[in-house]
Amino acid sequence: MTLHALRQYIKYRMHARGRHGTHSPFVYHLVETVLPGVPPGPAHKYQRLLTHMGQVYQCPVVWLPTDAGQWAQALQQHLPALQAGAIIAIPQPHAAPHHTAAWQALCHTHGVRMSIDLYGMGLLLCRPEFLVVQHFVVRY
Repeated sequence: MTLHALRQYIKYRMHARGRHGTHSPFVYHLVETVLPGVPPGPAHKYQRLLTHMGQVYQCPVVWLPTDAGQWAQALQQHLPALQAGAIIAIPQPHAAPHHTAAWQALCHTHGVRMSIDLYGMGLLLCRPEFLVVQHFVVRY
């Protein structure tokens, strides 16, 4: 773990919330029902989570490439899917300073209505029930 990643993890732990203090019905449901319901298995915990989220919310899940330099272009390509209800997953948003900067830029991209920071993965969503842009840091 790099010094940057360690600092980001400490910041994440200080700001991450569980179900208490979460005022979004979607995020509350995610924390209360979806995260605890992720089945155990040999796959990485974030892969299992995304598979489970796709099943629960009945929507496609799109992984962006691991290269942070490609995230903005990849998001633009998947923006129609995002607006149709897909979940966009960002791998390792805090691995390096340029990852964190790219993640912050994605969170403020026009069309993104909600971002969820799980430290090891970021989620971008756009659903009709999200009336205002919201950013959450969720403990996972």
